[in-house]
Amino acid sequence: MAAHLTGKVYALSDLLCRRDEDFDNLCNVLLKSDLIDLQEMTMKMEELELPAKGILSKLLHTRRVNEISRKIQGSFETANEDSFESILILIDTLICNKDQQSAIKKGIKALELELGENPSFEDFKTVFEKFSAKGINYQLATNCSLFNLLKTQQGMPVIICALVVLLAKRKKLKFFGVNLPGYFILAQDCTDGIIRYYDPSNEGFNEVSKSELRQLTNHYGYDLQDEMLDPVGETDILIRIMNNLYRIWAKQSSSLKFRAAGSIIQMMKGV
Repeated sequence: MAAHLTGKVYALSDLLCRRDEDFDNLCNVLLKSDLIDLQEMTMKMEELELPAKGILSKLLHTRRVNEISRKIQGSFETANEDSFESILILIDTLICNKDQQSAIKKGIKALELELGENPSFEDFKTVFEKFSAKGINYQLATNCSLFNLLKTQQGMPVIICALVVLLAKRKKLKFFGVNLPGYFILAQDCTDGIIRYYDPSNEGFNEVSKSELRQLTNHYGYDLQDEMLDPVGETDILIRIMNNLYRIWAKQSSSLKFRAAGSIIQMMKGV
């Protein structure tokens, strides 16, 4: 089997290095091939230090990004109770180029156990007051990563809010996102009928007053309008995360992921 694979990658390297009139067709075939087969061939080509190893590595990266994009679209189109978590994990795979589903699920389960069976708001506050966006680099895609957030307790406001919404849904508490210009916070639909606003990314999960919200939007060059405070659903949270990634990858000239992010945003918006 190993000898067969070696012969196969030698032949493939030779074909790729020719860059003749069949080069584009060959690349298209590889992009549609089985992902595991492509991974094995890439590893073998790198092990043998063959001339076309860079070409195949790039094709593998393209294949992975395309595969993740398709999975995100599939999860979004067949929405169910677990779709929000599933899409967050797939977005994480797109960010980190690595499937860390088991570690993410384990981290979420640990927080769920820490919250207890029927947590109050104070229980949520106690668990999440250690999370923060303080001092993070907003130009790093990893700060939109759920895995990175669970590991470091630091990330962009929107990914912290996403984690709160995910766990609140499991515990029957009504937390929603609030898509402010330049910033993302939470709204809680309280039993007394009042909507309260919180910033869980500011070390403490403290309630934010209307005056503070006005200052926050002014900081980003906007006047606070009532409609800005309307709670938004899970789709809007996912779009906000993808918009952040779109902006970051555009600046980093990550053209493949930039295009993928743009397509995912359009799909989520129904464009």
